[in-house]
Amino acid sequence: MNKRRYKFTLLMELILSAVISFIWVGSYGYTYNIDYFNSSPVNWLAFLLWAWGLFFTIQIYRFFGRYLKSLWLSLTLTWLVYFTGLLVIEYIGYYVLTIRQITPEGPLLFGLIHGPMVLKVYYIIAGISAVFLCNILNALSTSLTRRRHFVRNSQAQLLYEYGSNGKNIRTRPLRRT
Repeated sequence: MNKRRYKFTLLMELILSAVISFIWVGSYGYTYNIDYFNSSPVNWLAFLLWAWGLFFTIQIYRFFGRYLKSLWLSLTLTWLVYFTGLLVIEYIGYYVLTIRQITPEGPLLFGLIHGPMVLKVYYIIAGISAVFLCNILNALSTSLTRRRHFVRNSQAQLLYEYGSNGKNIRTRPLRRT
């Protein structure tokens, strides 16, 4: 992958992570016990943590995908790293910094991830969903790039064969090397 394509891919992954996080945080409506962290309409602490977390999850998947040839092993390891990181962040926020979401719901596991079932399901599937969406966008981007190069090369070939005035200037077939 060339440097320009790599930068484009990183930017696309960061934007995708931010959009997913914005939709989730905006629609869920986090409310914490510390007023400083409560902002409307989007809770910026939750938004930034989710955006960076999903972006790093995608990067971890890329890392595993580069060195492991098995798709399922890469996805499984990515999910394990994602969920472990999520539990660590939840632990630090809940027990060390005593930031608690205001909810009557019980925890999902290890006394962490307090919230309704929709929150718990999202926490479980968010990382892998971001990876899948990123792969779909990368495939579409690659397909469009190849199509654009094909059209550009076809136009150059026609210009070579017929010239700019439309008359055929080629007198012998192109040699293959």
